[in-house]
Amino acid sequence: MLPLPRLDDRTYEQLVEDARKKIPSVAPGWTDHNAHDPGMTFIELFSWLSELQHYYLDQVRDVNELKFLKLIGQMPQAAQAAITDVTLAFNDGINMSAKILIPKSTPLTTEDNDVVFETKEPLLATSVKLKKVIGIEPSGAADHSDANGREGLYFHAFGQGAEAGNKLYLGFNDPFPADEPISITFHLFEDYPIARGVGANGSRRMPIHPSAKLEWEYFSAANGGKWSPLIVISDNTRMLSCSGRLVIRAPGDSLRRTVDRFKEDLIWIRATVRTAGYELSPLIDRILLNTVSAVQRVTILDEIAGSSNGLPGQYFDLTASPVLPKSMKLQVYEETNDLPKWIDWKQVDSLDASGPKDKHYVLQPETGRILFGDGINGAIPKPASSSSPGIGSIMVSRYQTSSGDKGNIGAHTITRWLRSNALFSSLTVDNVIPAVGGTDSESLANAKIRARKQLRLAHSAATSEDYETLALSTPGLRVARAKAIPNSDSSGTSSPGTVTVVVVPYSEYANPMPSKGFLDNVCRHLHPHRLLTTRLCVVPPVYVKSSAEAGIRIKPGYDAEAVRQRAVAALLRFMHPLTGGADGTGWSFGRAIYLSEIYDVIGRVQGVDCVHQVRMTASGKGIRQDTEGNVMIPPHSLVYSDSHLIEVVSAEADCGPYGGCYGDKRGT
Repeated sequence: MLPLPRLDDRTYEQLVEDARKKIPSVAPGWTDHNAHDPGMTFIELFSWLSELQHYYLDQVRDVNELKFLKLIGQMPQAAQAAITDVTLAFNDGINMSAKILIPKSTPLTTEDNDVVFETKEPLLATSVKLKKVIGIEPSGAADHSDANGREGLYFHAFGQGAEAGNKLYLGFNDPFPADEPISITFHLFEDYPIARGVGANGSRRMPIHPSAKLEWEYFSAANGGKWSPLIVISDNTRMLSCSGRLVIRAPGDSLRRTVDRFKEDLIWIRATVRTAGYELSPLIDRILLNTVSAVQRVTILDEIAGSSNGLPGQYFDLTASPVLPKSMKLQVYEETNDLPKWIDWKQVDSLDASGPKDKHYVLQPETGRILFGDGINGAIPKPASSSSPGIGSIMVSRYQTSSGDKGNIGAHTITRWLRSNALFSSLTVDNVIPAVGGTDSESLANAKIRARKQLRLAHSAATSEDYETLALSTPGLRVARAKAIPNSDSSGTSSPGTVTVVVVPYSEYANPMPSKGFLDNVCRHLHPHRLLTTRLCVVPPVYVKSSAEAGIRIKPGYDAEAVRQRAVAALLRFMHPLTGGADGTGWSFGRAIYLSEIYDVIGRVQGVDCVHQVRMTASGKGIRQDTEGNVMIPPHSLVYSDSHLIEVVSAEADCGPYGGCYGDKRGT
């Protein structure tokens, strides 16, 4: 970093000397320049004041840096509250038809009572239990009930392929209370190598379109028993593509039955894949009832902060901090049309743009201090008078505080109600997952570091690299790779002013293909970042399917079949869109398949003595094969493979004369 220049580097002594030298020209009659002269005393005083003023002018104070950060939209972040899920369960012996409504903001705490959480939304807890989890696909039915009850065991909701028509059945011991909203929580496996995108700084949050479509049904008593549509109130799992909650309207005519080969007579609901398209088949960790989000915060109501004295620049301190800024609601008791009442005032980041009559205030969340205006920038709350007592009272009708990073506690630590009563005593509490997301108030130094990093990120798409970077950060999606093609439309035809972006989702398939919803999500994310006149196309990759045929000779002491399987696995990894290529980061777009590389990949497999006659076959649009057997592919295509033919040749076979290789040496 370049050193900051000093605006005026003159010292006190230099200022005094400069003033003394000017005396003969401006005051010729002043001849006594010694220290005892009163005039010299004034010169020394003003020199001292000038040096002091120069020092302050030369400083970039915290208030200045905060203004600079505000100009680029990077103010220090307030404390963030940790969040987790808590699951409620009825104690043994409770009436099977019991139900308890847990209000929003019900406080919970740990065994040591040191951290308080509050429920994020209301929850109707019932004594109904999930007894059976069954997946049905064309190959048969699978019972996942045991896996659902064990931590660390995962199961595919609709099988590994999640094809259209596959079903997930949930069986309950009793019907839910009719017409009540029932919450079913799904925790999915999320620890994949590619994390979900979080979006570039300043990106608008848009709803994410699911890649697949599900239909939820329940077995009803209508017409002697049939599957009927289930009313879904909300589904933030996005059709089971991420962890979240499904809220349904409990039907009143559920009928018991058995499913497939399973003999349990239960109340059933089911999800059917109507439109396939999952990039990753839903892998479920657990399905939970009576579960609600809990946020590490404490809600404080109707706190009187003080009374206005009518002076500019007043401030008041809350009794608790740090404050969650969005939680605060402030009112001032004012006289309106001769009738006093509480009037809402608006919270703003700064009073710079506030007018004399704007009822605005500023909150400093880390200290809980409330700042009012001076009558020029922001109105001044009117003071009380003898005729109007109580006018000017300032009440914070609601605000919430959080412990920030301290709220990031482990699983199974929230176990108690903060204020228990006879109703809640029949319920146990447990957080099955850790609380995450809690952060302390950001310091100014850390805010400046974050601002520098953010300024280096792409915010607008001008170059191909910008489009690729922004596509990889699409919120909520696992975009593994992206390739921007300028001046080309979706068909590959030259089109000036058009940018085509090829996106590859993270997937466990050999040729990952994005769904229509996936492509639409990326396109809507990129659209606000493009230049105004740019036409944008987001398309799936074009794949070239390849396969290698080769013979290998095995070194003495190695199992031939094991070595052959290792060779096939090495080729599958090498010719893969996400893990292939020489560096293992994915096959490069448009890169040819060279026989020499195939020899090298097989030759490096442990137990391979030499490689005998490699031949490549490939299929796909625009490919060609040269005289040496190398496969050339179009510039924007990717290679994948799902099978290779590797045969073990006899120990007497000589690899060299047939263009084979011994270890790292090629035969001739």
